[in-house]
Amino acid sequence: MELKKKITVYLFFVTILLVAANALTERFISGRTEKAPETDLTFEKYPFSAEKLDSLLASSLRQFSIPDKYLTRGKAPKNGIVRSYKIGVPADLPLIIFLQYLYSSLSHFDIPISGTEVKRDLESVIELKTEEGDLKVTVTQLEKITRDAGEISIILSGYPELTPEMSEEILNQGDVFTLLLKPNRKNSVLINPIKESGKDYLIQLDEESEDIEYKIGKDYSKRRLQLVIYDIIRVFPSDSVYTIDHEGVLYNSTVFPFVRDEFEKRGAGLLATNRMKKISGSDSTEVTASFRSQIKNLKPAGKMIILMQASDYLFLNNEIKLLKRKGVKFLPVSKILK
Repeated sequence: MELKKKITVYLFFVTILLVAANALTERFISGRTEKAPETDLTFEKYPFSAEKLDSLLASSLRQFSIPDKYLTRGKAPKNGIVRSYKIGVPADLPLIIFLQYLYSSLSHFDIPISGTEVKRDLESVIELKTEEGDLKVTVTQLEKITRDAGEISIILSGYPELTPEMSEEILNQGDVFTLLLKPNRKNSVLINPIKESGKDYLIQLDEESEDIEYKIGKDYSKRRLQLVIYDIIRVFPSDSVYTIDHEGVLYNSTVFPFVRDEFEKRGAGLLATNRMKKISGSDSTEVTASFRSQIKNLKPAGKMIILMQASDYLFLNNEIKLLKRKGVKFLPVSKILK
């Protein structure tokens, strides 16, 4: 009897499940499914005018550090166009980059826009229809004019101490920077991954190296110094420049002139750390503020070498993007010294 009772209960639940499944099937087959509520994804756009275009074009030029003289307001041509503009884009700024920014800015306004590429990568025409009439903007690449907003080289210290995840993130950055390393066996294995990622490194001479073959002691004989210098250049073939702490024992010792001359004989210069502007801070806000305080001193056609912690570099992504937009060039330290 107990077995029959269990079978009866089991069949009862199976029957309920089959009825429920059949009901659900009927519901979907008959098309009586509930639809998700539709979401209105339209965005409010702003009205447009010729005066607004005046302001927008002038602002766009400032974003890219293009002098005002490269924006001209011409007489209105025929065919219903009430105002026309011509913009000259310097040769070091790809035309497509400027156009993308311009189109993005115009997309916030409720205005029909049409664009025509007159000459591939050299000239484009934008036409806008307003209640006042049509507006025309001709954007041309200037082949012989370039912006001279200055050059920056960023040196990142502390790279060997980063976590593997952070190291990978740094190497995957598309920016140009130089990684600072001390000459020792541990760091020698980092050279290939750095070079394979397309990055540069800079070797800082170390009078306190744990590895005797790379230690440059102030009391060493000239012959021993020559052998150490030979090993450093052989194992760490930095790109024509090495660096040295200007506050260190070696830099302030009597053997430094000999060491400097030996590097120069081999085509390598020595860069003292007092030529670097140090960036520091306890958080992203302080690091950014420190960076801005130095960058404001960069003059047109000027050069600047910045030293900062690798762990702080990612705080500056937006700052670097804005500087690139304005025409500032980021170079490896070996290139900026030439």
